[in-house]
Amino acid sequence: MCKKIIVVLVFLTIVANHAVFSQAVTIDTALSNATEEFSRRIPEGTRIAVLNITSDSINLSDYIINELIVNLVNVGVFQVVPRNVVELQLAQGEFDFQMSGFVSDENQQRIGQFLEAGTIISGTITRGTANSYRLIINAIHLESFTYQFSFRGSIRDDQQMRTLVAGSNFVLDNDFTFQQRLGASALNLLFGAGSFALQNDTRGGAITATLEGVGFVTMITGIILHQAYYGGGPLIGYSDFGYPVFAGLGLYLGGAIYGIIRAQVYNSPRSQVSQYNFPVDIEFVSTNNQDLNGLRILYKIRF
Repeated sequence: MCKKIIVVLVFLTIVANHAVFSQAVTIDTALSNATEEFSRRIPEGTRIAVLNITSDSINLSDYIINELIVNLVNVGVFQVVPRNVVELQLAQGEFDFQMSGFVSDENQQRIGQFLEAGTIISGTITRGTANSYRLIINAIHLESFTYQFSFRGSIRDDQQMRTLVAGSNFVLDNDFTFQQRLGASALNLLFGAGSFALQNDTRGGAITATLEGVGFVTMITGIILHQAYYGGGPLIGYSDFGYPVFAGLGLYLGGAIYGIIRAQVYNSPRSQVSQYNFPVDIEFVSTNNQDLNGLRILYKIRF
């Protein structure tokens, strides 16, 4: 009976996890969906400027910005400010601005007014899960500076995404595959062996092993004592040793469920991306685009 329950739990967890991941779409599909929504929410003839997409990957941000501009142009109902015009005018206006970096709301509003745009578009893309990214694109009405529409989508971590991320000199190894996660979940039923052996997840393996180990020992001890004192018979209503047996079973199942879920959501340490091996980004900056006036040092801390 216990084996059947464990098998059912493993199956339901894997199916639910696979169903969540299957909702993610390709980056091109997500951008097409966003453009379709913008065409319905933004009035025809609006002058639109795509300002920035924030991410840890310059190449990925550039790709999204360029594809959004192309998609908006092909809709044929907007006045879309070309990217080179945006960059040129902002340079002439002496704005400290990067299309692939973070831009405050105040600067977005000033830049949009400078470009004489009716709507500005900005967004972010971040790692959502081990197998997907989270994309958010906002269309902001410049006059009232309120959201006209906010698109949110889950992006599949496929080969195209890995190529875009790797194109920014990121250090990137493939994360665990679905088959590897399935194997780790199954092995985690054996006192966290999957987390230890396949995923090198010491913390997850230790928690799983502790819960399953204590539960297993408690359950076996109760069964042995029941057999020794009563010589068999039903555990419930027949001896006090039935309580530790079922308490141990509960602990073991709790550890098993934790181990199954942990194996599905744990990221490979090698899949963590970083644009620079050196943690400090040093950059010369200017205020008039001619003379170097200072040194900017950026330091990123990742958790």
